[in-house]
Amino acid sequence: MLPSLKKAKWKSVPLAVGDNLLVMEAIPKNDQKMEHQSFEALMYGERPKMFKGVDFFWHSIPPPPYVYAPGYGVDRSGVITACTVVNGSSILISTESLGTYCLDTVSGKWSKTGAWPLPFKGLAEYVPEYDLWFGVSAKGGGVLCASDLGAASAKQTPPVVLQEWEGFAAPEGTELGSHLLHLGAGRFCVAKSIMTTRPQETCCQMCCFHDTTAIVDKLVMFTGVEIQRCGRGLNKVIKHRSFRYSMGACSMAKILY
Repeated sequence: MLPSLKKAKWKSVPLAVGDNLLVMEAIPKNDQKMEHQSFEALMYGERPKMFKGVDFFWHSIPPPPYVYAPGYGVDRSGVITACTVVNGSSILISTESLGTYCLDTVSGKWSKTGAWPLPFKGLAEYVPEYDLWFGVSAKGGGVLCASDLGAASAKQTPPVVLQEWEGFAAPEGTELGSHLLHLGAGRFCVAKSIMTTRPQETCCQMCCFHDTTAIVDKLVMFTGVEIQRCGRGLNKVIKHRSFRYSMGACSMAKILY
């Protein structure tokens, strides 16, 4: 059993960094009063002094520096809209209006990469066989894209989207979230959470507490995707079969990021 987090997280974002697991809140908070722990890393090694032995434990990481700016928290400008890992040990987080920040997990220090946001929405994954980052485009609408975030991070210049692929919008209902999962060897899985409604006859039985005319269904749809090189480009996309998993009318937990 894994140890408990130091502080509870709301709308948490998990991110694997090397052999460690980083969990961060999508809306970082000022941790100076120790009421919050916006960033924590699950690490294996020597436990804190109050314990003995070697084991997994949660290590506190300071939040991005913009949380200490006067007036922070009045609006949603600090919401993390995209994140990824670069150089194996550094994390890039992106906001819509405050720019992109980098955390060196070795030194634990933050730096501002640029005043621009990343071109992705949610988690972008590094694919070593292409030496590029892939993810869901910040444009939305079921668009996937690829970009060289390593070069952008090193030069502190806005990343350029090298290629986009359309045709991955939700086929029905309202899309709640979309994620691109790298499976290796140029293969991906596009995972979407979808909400749909369907009519229902009004219930007049004594067991019903209220009448309703619609049922809300929660779905998760998985689509296999293969991206292949064609010369110098990456423009050959093969869409494989899709599988839809229904979660019924129950509340759906956030099972994917």
